[in-house]
Amino acid sequence: MEAGDGTVCSLRCRKAPGTPCRLTQLQKSQDRRFIAGKDPQQKGFDFGLWTRAIVRDLILERWGVRYSVETVGRLLRELELTPQRPLTRAWLRDPRAVREWKRRRFPALKREALAAGAEILFLDESGFRGDAQPPMSG
Repeated sequence: MEAGDGTVCSLRCRKAPGTPCRLTQLQKSQDRRFIAGKDPQQKGFDFGLWTRAIVRDLILERWGVRYSVETVGRLLRELELTPQRPLTRAWLRDPRAVREWKRRRFPALKREALAAGAEILFLDESGFRGDAQPPMSG
């Protein structure tokens, strides 16, 4: 069968439909309200930030639906729940210890590094890879 422009309808490019979502719109909106603005620890999870794995476990627990973390990521984007940085500082942070570290320990480390001809790099464990190459100075 041909379309009005002469192309064969079955050959027209279109997005593959994919597997239909196993959650209803109501379930999705309930999950969004459950997650948005709440701490997972308030809901009985061990970690203080929502991860795709935690949301996957939540969906399995609440609805009996098993998803991959990739599918959960797509679902979260659909619900307009995007990755966010925490607005507050670590709750275990000790301001006195931080001041002391800045005043005494860091200057000593800096002197030690300078004497050894070394560089000091700061890495956050959330972005750390054991096989990462440090930046080249030069």
